[in-house]
Amino acid sequence: MAVQYTPIGIIQKISQNNNTYTNSYKKKVREADADVEALQEDAEAFRKSVRALKRYSPGVTTKTRLEKQLKELAKSYNSMKKSAAGVTNEDVKKQLSELEDLFSENEKELKKIGLKKTDGKYEFDSDIFEEAEDKIIDSLLTGKDSFIRQADKIMRRVEAGADDAEYHYVERNISRTTRYEQEDMEVVALLTLAGEVTSVMKAYGGKIQAGTLEDADKENIEQDLIYLGQAMYITDKNEESENLEKLNQLCRDNENKLAQIGLKFDSEYKKLTYDENTDMSSDAFKSAFYELFEKSEVSGEPAFWEKLSKYSRNVFNGIIKPETIGISIIDTQI
Repeated sequence: MAVQYTPIGIIQKISQNNNTYTNSYKKKVREADADVEALQEDAEAFRKSVRALKRYSPGVTTKTRLEKQLKELAKSYNSMKKSAAGVTNEDVKKQLSELEDLFSENEKELKKIGLKKTDGKYEFDSDIFEEAEDKIIDSLLTGKDSFIRQADKIMRRVEAGADDAEYHYVERNISRTTRYEQEDMEVVALLTLAGEVTSVMKAYGGKIQAGTLEDADKENIEQDLIYLGQAMYITDKNEESENLEKLNQLCRDNENKLAQIGLKFDSEYKKLTYDENTDMSSDAFKSAFYELFEKSEVSGEPAFWEKLSKYSRNVFNGIIKPETIGISIIDTQI
């Protein structure tokens, strides 16, 4: 479940961490199995020796060549068995067990051609090999059901299983740090303030329209309008986004209504500031306030405050990127 923050909460969190946010999460990562990789290398060498013996031909293969090939078979089998010790894949272990059974079933015959088992390992005895009968060699190395052909069939399955088991998915704890520009965070903070002020302003609507504002209310509204002008119209930052421009254009499009509640542009449209001489009891103020902060969507066209909320939220999401950093925003007032 994503960590939850209010907009102001995540802004404070990022600011306190030098404009960075670090999120930790679990992720399934595809990794190579080192034990399987080691087995693959030795299995390839063993199967190479098996294939060489498959080419044995009575009366054609020389005794010297056969001796060399049998030595290599013993050596490569021992190496493969050692590297297989760490493999945990059940399919691969099953095939290797079948191979070991095949060697055990033929242990007596193998010993007669010089391949003898000592302390769990196979060794080649040249003296025994010299006395080996051709018919025993032929029975082990020729024919479709011979020892060497069965070994080759098993090794094909071992290699296929090892290929499938070479990579596996493991769950890892991942940490990722996202860095933010100072100016971007200033923009987000201002727009969050604008959203909060808008919510407060809407709460005064009833008193404004009824003309029952008290002096304390007027002071609060005046302060809120000062903050709102600074927060919702931003032209002094390098942050460029479509939604920020839409928000600024929204303010310019509503210049007359904003002026009636005391928010006025300077001559170059760089700032939006509050006029302290604004009369909050006037019909012009009441009408403009209603149009800006109270009226709901009409004929599919969102009111000013709805557009302000939408564009501010879009800028916030575009900079903070909640989903990317693994959080959810539980307050949607901006």
